[in-house]
Formats: sequence, C-alpha cells, structure tokens
Amino acid sequence: MIIKKITLKNFYRYGPQEQSLDLTGSGIVGVIGNNGYGKSTLLIDSLLFAFYGKYRCNTIDEVVNMYTEKDCKIGVELEEQD
Repeated sequence: MIIKKITLKNFYRYGPQEQSLDLTGSGIVGVIGNNGYGKSTLLIDSLLFAFYGKYRCNTIDEVVNMYTEKDCKIGVELEEQD
C-alpha cells in the first residue's frame, strides 16, 4: 500500500482547520520546520494512531487539541499496489 494523503484536524497541535499533506506527486517529499511545529505529529503520530490506535503521549486526552477539545480527525488515503 502507498500512502497518498494524510489529513488532520484538532489532532495534537493541529487546529480546527483541516490540514492535509498530499503525497500523490512524483519524486521525494520533504517536511521541514522548526522543533515543535508538528513534523513528527504529521508523519509518525497520525499514522500510529490511525492504523493501530496507539499514541506516544501519556493519555488519550492529550491526542485531542487542548484548545478546541473536540472533533479530532485523522484521515489516511491509501492506494493499493499491484
């Protein structure tokens, strides 16, 4: 399977506006940013939670954005390989 798109809303530091990372283009994708800007959340925590229901923080309450405290969403769009 190939990950085509990751979408987050109210997940950890990601807020109420849906944020997506589209991986459908050809080539290499780089995610660059300062410490604490959500790179690991986007690429590790979201997939860990979506596929396995696991999280790296201490409690499930820490997964939902601390400011909105509602509507947590993680979407992963996959493509099957031949």
